[in-house]
Amino acid sequence: MVHPSIKPLEWVRVTRGLYKDDVGLVVCRETSTGVRRLAVLLVPRLHRNVDSPPVRPPHPNHPLARAENYADDSTSSPAIVAPTPCSSAQHSQVKRPQARKRKQGDGSNAWKQSGHKTYEMAGDKFCHGLLFAYFPYTSVSDIDVRMDMSTRRFFQASTHPLIQRIHMPLPENWVFQPEESVEVIYGAPLTDQEKQDRLQPQQTYRKTGRIDQVEQDRCLIHFDDYNDDPYMETTLRMDVEETDVWISKTNLRKRIYIGDHVEVLAGDYRGRHGFVLSNWGLEVDIVDMGSENKEPFNVAINSCRITQARNDVTIPWLNCRVTVIRGQYFNYTGIVCDVIPPRSNGPTMLDVSLVNLSHTVRIRHDDVLDTCANKPLYEVIPLQPHQQAFQKASWTLTYAPTVSRPAIDPQGRPLPPQQYFTQQH
Repeated sequence: MVHPSIKPLEWVRVTRGLYKDDVGLVVCRETSTGVRRLAVLLVPRLHRNVDSPPVRPPHPNHPLARAENYADDSTSSPAIVAPTPCSSAQHSQVKRPQARKRKQGDGSNAWKQSGHKTYEMAGDKFCHGLLFAYFPYTSVSDIDVRMDMSTRRFFQASTHPLIQRIHMPLPENWVFQPEESVEVIYGAPLTDQEKQDRLQPQQTYRKTGRIDQVEQDRCLIHFDDYNDDPYMETTLRMDVEETDVWISKTNLRKRIYIGDHVEVLAGDYRGRHGFVLSNWGLEVDIVDMGSENKEPFNVAINSCRITQARNDVTIPWLNCRVTVIRGQYFNYTGIVCDVIPPRSNGPTMLDVSLVNLSHTVRIRHDDVLDTCANKPLYEVIPLQPHQQAFQKASWTLTYAPTVSRPAIDPQGRPLPPQQYFTQQH
């Protein structure tokens, strides 16, 4: 079973097809057609014309053309008769259907506006000057995503709102320091089938680690999997050469969470300090409490460093063991790594590290239960007064006093008000 790690608003590299090795931005995930795929924004390419343009005839008054006509007249047979008006009419009748077909073909490639700055032509969809295309997970990769200067300029010229907000992958503005905690994107070892058929997509995984050394284009990473267990006594120590791996900077993401105080080390906001309001994967929203307006600004996550880690008391349910009760990862267990407060009456989200998959996924709070108590986390560990920002609106719902008996699910168990509200909407 493939567990894709690619999320919306991440940059990916196309691995096959016309746009192979091109870099694009993931807009959303698409599952309505029954096939799991990604909607990606790309710089469009011009299609090559199959039919070559017709040769332009020479001007009749050109000296070479008159010389050729004179030579043809002198060598031609007197039996050749000039075309009659009837034959020319028949010739025009033969040519007219072809001309009509050509016009119909040109009409099929005409532009058609389907929305605000959105157009369609020949089956392709263009949005704000960029190609809006769908790719299966097997045709894109989040490893070694490098954007050249020309592609960068084309994306900057677009007026798409996502491009205006999302930072482009610019490793030259990323700053890494030893002892920083990072997430590594790497490819899984090739299976026998993938070795025989190199067109098979390579699975990608994400592991956490610590930076030991930093060079110009790469870092030496010590993975957390090789850390010593404090509860086990061992006399064997693994060699650094066996546990540390050199990783390209393009495949590293710093581990910065909501509530951490950070300093911006590169870019337009270099030198500014603040705490993290939200984490979007490749970038974070920061609020500088020392500024007058206190408006959040957005920077690349690899351009920051943590000056003061968040207090675990601020974020609820950290390190709690949960079990997924619905969705793609049904019946998997994991550890809560981070909690994302709801936005615009949306759900409270959890970043859960799945134990059996060595993979971190983002899941709704209502889709997991505490493994030990078999109850929602907000019931097992209620939110404190300073943690009310993580509360979902439907958690405070109660049945009306006139309701004598609660609703019953198909298994005969009483439904809590929150679950009943979810089913009604």
